[in-house]
Amino acid sequence: MPAGGKIATGTEVEVRNRFTGEWSVGFEVVGSANGGVQVRRLRDGAIIPTPFREEEVRICATAKTAPDALLGGVQASPGGSWRGGGEVQERESSS
Repeated sequence: MPAGGKIATGTEVEVRNRFTGEWSVGFEVVGSANGGVQVRRLRDGAIIPTPFREEEVRICATAKTAPDALLGGVQASPGGSWRGGGEVQERESSS
């Protein structure tokens, strides 16, 4: 994680694999918990139960993220949700 900055909710990140020490892709930040960073696995939507320490999370180099990822900007996500400010809000569908 960038020094002195928090990564915005909804930002695609890589996390340090606790078994191999390698970086794993395919996660997004969903918030913070117990002094760590809470992430969701993108392939199945599962929230990883144990928070990662800040040094175990970094912004994914290929992330499709708003340029203000460190500032908590709002961005659209697949499925019609809008992310920003630590909350997820469903868009109203026009029928």
